[in-house]
Amino acid sequence: MENNKIIYVFTNYLYSLRNIIENFDFSLKFGGEKILLQSSLKIKKVPRAISIIYNKYIFYISEKEEVNYINSKEIYKIIEKEIKINSISRSKSTKIIYNEILNNINFLLKSKYNNPTLKMRSIEYDTYYHHSLIMRSDQFIKANREIPNEIIQDLIFTAKKYETKESILDDSNRINETFNFNWSVPIILGIQDLKDLGKKYPGKRTYKFVINTEGQIKFGHDMDDILWIDDGSENGKTWVVSFTKDNLTAICSHAALNFYEPAIAAGKIVFYENEIIEIDNYSGHYMPDPIILLLTKIIFYYHKLPLRKSLNLTGKY
Repeated sequence: MENNKIIYVFTNYLYSLRNIIENFDFSLKFGGEKILLQSSLKIKKVPRAISIIYNKYIFYISEKEEVNYINSKEIYKIIEKEIKINSISRSKSTKIIYNEILNNINFLLKSKYNNPTLKMRSIEYDTYYHHSLIMRSDQFIKANREIPNEIIQDLIFTAKKYETKESILDDSNRINETFNFNWSVPIILGIQDLKDLGKKYPGKRTYKFVINTEGQIKFGHDMDDILWIDDGSENGKTWVVSFTKDNLTAICSHAALNFYEPAIAAGKIVFYENEIIEIDNYSGHYMPDPIILLLTKIIFYYHKLPLRKSLNLTGKY
């Protein structure tokens, strides 16, 4: 079996399928069987064929790709047989999901173990697949286990790409009006820079972050962070950092930090005592959806960034 390139093709699909079944509205008028949902332990009524698939193959999903390859073929047979039964009572939504399951498994089988995310698929399928990968990655985090590289690569590939709402000209005009200095290349910080600044200026500090479409993380100074730092004086604030250093701009937007390219995540972090204690999605340039909070947490964890156990995720938009 030629599965050395992608280890988790069918494994990831079964996680995706479980997520779909648990959230899909089958619109059953009558009949059906009850299943216990793995994610919430709630009871749900589904078509008989779906209950067999769910209970036998995806309530517990094997970590072995070979097993999930065989199980996917068995699921295909069950659905194929069910579709041949001309049932006038079957709802339109049930027919849709049956066809989707057949099409998706057939696609994976024909792909000969090439990465399925490199092929054209529907936005809906990518969304379900992406969300299932997030759920699975979160299980690795809760178990304090390393997330496989294949899962991270699929997560990055299927993530929504956000375009910047502002251009370099918009930013340059606004910044020059406010601060009267010319546009230049932004200062990009790494995690060690954050630790060094934390030693120099103790206390909670806020930084911007962007994750580009390749999964690379970039940190930058936040406006409040670069302008004012609490020095413990009566005033409590002291001007400590200049706007520019070595022709690099200290203050910049999220888009500038990413050179105005698309991003899969953007927001701010709070760094305190050498740990990231909070992540938000506050970026007026990219305005990403709240789902990026979990994606950011997963990518930070994968790169072994210091996350506090009581990490706070705060979202808007």
